[in-house]
Amino acid sequence: MPVVFGTPFTESEQTRDQFGEAVYPRTSTSLAVSFETSPEQLQNILPEGKGLTLRGDPVVTVSANYNVGDLRMWAGRSYEIVMVSFPVTFEGRDRQTHGDYAPVIWENLTDPIIAGREAIGWSKVYADIEPLRVTRTRAAGTAGWYGFKFLDIGIDNLSRLSQEEVATRQKNMANSPSEGSIHWKYIRRTGTTDEADADYLTMSTNVGAPTPDVHGFEVWTGDGSIAFHQGSWRDLPMTIIQAVNTLADLEVKHIFGATLSKSDAVGSGGMGETIILE
Repeated sequence: MPVVFGTPFTESEQTRDQFGEAVYPRTSTSLAVSFETSPEQLQNILPEGKGLTLRGDPVVTVSANYNVGDLRMWAGRSYEIVMVSFPVTFEGRDRQTHGDYAPVIWENLTDPIIAGREAIGWSKVYADIEPLRVTRTRAAGTAGWYGFKFLDIGIDNLSRLSQEEVATRQKNMANSPSEGSIHWKYIRRTGTTDEADADYLTMSTNVGAPTPDVHGFEVWTGDGSIAFHQGSWRDLPMTIIQAVNTLADLEVKHIFGATLSKSDAVGSGGMGETIILE
C-alpha cells in the first residue's frame, strides 16, 4: 500500500536497469555477539504449532549492522539493523529445513521496515540505532526508543584476525547447515483480535543473490558484552515492549563469541529467494 498509484517494485533485472549498477564502494560494519542461554526460554519464543524446534546448543546471536541496504532502492541512503536470531529446524511436509529463526529485527528507516514486513515477512520494527563507536580497543553500539536505551552491545580488547584466520571462519560459515533466515509472517485481520490475513513462516535464502564486488574484508574478535534493558509502558511503545522485556529476561550463561567485521564493496550483494515454508 498505497497500490492505487501502482504496485511497489521489487528487486529484479528490470529495476536494476532502471536504477543502474552500483559503482561507488562503501563501507559496511557489523558487530555481533553470541551467548548461550536457557533452552526453555528460547523454546517459549518459538511460535506454537509452526513446526519449529531448537537446533543444537541454545545460542542467541545479536548483530548490529551499520551502513547497510541497497542504496539505490532507498534514494541513495543507508540504514542500520539490529537482528536477533538462533538456530532452529523446521519439520516440513516433505523434509527438514535448517535455518536461523529471527523473532525480531529493529531498523532505523521506515521504508525498508514496511517493505520487509509486507514483501518477505520479516518481523521488523523501529528503533533509534546510534552510530557505532569504535576506539583503539573497543567497539560499542546501542539501540533505543525516544531516549530510552534498551540494548547495549560491545566488544573489548579488539584483536584483528589474519587473512588466513578470516578465510577459515568464512569456510566454516559456508559449511553451516543453515539454509537461510526464518521468520514468522503474521498480519492480523482488520476488525478482529484473533484472526489473521497472513500466518505462516518464510525463509530468506542466498539462492540467486547477486554477488557484491568486495574490495576489502577485515575481522576483529574480542571480549563480547550484551545487555537488553527492561522497560515500562512509560519507556517503550506496545509495538516493541514485549520483545525487549522477553529478551532482557533471557539468561546469559556465557558469551559464546564476538566479532567486529568491516567490508568495502561495490553493491550490497542483496538477498536471494524468499520462500514460504510448508
